[in-house]
Amino acid sequence: MKQLNRIVLVNWYVLGAIEIPIKGNVAIVGPNGSGKSSLLDAIQTVLMGGHKRNLSFNASAGEKSERSLRTYCLGFLDDMGKKVNAREDSITYMALSFFDTETAKESCVGIAISASTASADEDILGRFILPNFSVTLDDFSVKQGEGRLPKPWPEVRESLMKQCPEMVLEKRASRFVKEMVTHLSHDPQMPNDDEKFVKNFKNALKFVPIDSPTRFIREFVLDENIVHVGAFRKSLDEYRAMEQKTQEVANRIAELEKVQELCQGIARNVKNSVEYEWVVHESRFEHADLKKRRGG
Repeated sequence: MKQLNRIVLVNWYVLGAIEIPIKGNVAIVGPNGSGKSSLLDAIQTVLMGGHKRNLSFNASAGEKSERSLRTYCLGFLDDMGKKVNAREDSITYMALSFFDTETAKESCVGIAISASTASADEDILGRFILPNFSVTLDDFSVKQGEGRLPKPWPEVRESLMKQCPEMVLEKRASRFVKEMVTHLSHDPQMPNDDEKFVKNFKNALKFVPIDSPTRFIREFVLDENIVHVGAFRKSLDEYRAMEQKTQEVANRIAELEKVQELCQGIARNVKNSVEYEWVVHESRFEHADLKKRRGG
C-alpha cells in the first residue's frame, strides 16, 4: 500500500515554502480562513494534474468558489473587502510523497506552475512522477535570509532528472493522472481505473452526507454516461429503419423459399414424368418382343 506521508509546497496561497509531514490519520483543524481548504486544494491540484475541468476548489463549502490556480499561486487575499496579492509573480511547486509499506520506499508526484499579475492565466510548467525518489524543499527552493526563493523550473527539472533517471514528465493532465494512478496502484500491471479515481476523488472532497443507497450507487459506483438526446433519437430512427429493412428482407426470403419449394416440386414432377415415359417405352418393347416370339 502507498500512503501519503509528506506534502511539499512552495508559493501556494499565503505559504512561502513548507513541508508538512503526514502520518496515519490526520485532521486539519483551524478557524475559517486559516487555510484548511487550501491544503486540500493543493492535494487535488497535484492529483488532478492541474486540469481545470476536474478542479473544485473549496468544494466542502458547497458553493462555487472564486479561487483559481492563478489566485492560489499569487497568494490572493480578500482582507476586509480589500483584494491583494502576496506575490506579483510566482513559480509554484507542489509535491506529494507516498510511502510504500511493502518496499519501504518513497515515490513522489508533483506539479510546477507559473503565474503573474500581468497575465490572466497561469501556465503549467511541468507535471512529474518520481518513482522510488523522495523530494524536500531544497529540491525546489533556496534559502535567502529567513525565507526561501523558488528555483527556476529548468534548473529543478534537470536536477530531478539527474537524481532520478526514471523521472516521468507529462504535458497532458489526463495522461499524467493515468500514469500516476498506475504507479500508485498496488499492482501496476493491473492498475486502478483513472477515470473512476477522478470521479470518486471529486465526490469525496465535497464532504456531503450520503443519505440513500440509490444516491451512493449513482454518484460513486455507476459510470457517468451523458445521454445526448439528439444522437439518441438519431440512433433510434436508424434502429427502426434497420428493423423495417430486416423485416422486408425476411419477407422476401420467405417468398423465395416458397418459390424454391415450387421449383423443387416441378423438378420432382419432371423427374417422375421422365421415369414414367421410360417405363411406358420399356413395356412396349417387352410387349413387342413377346408378340414376336409367339408369332414365330
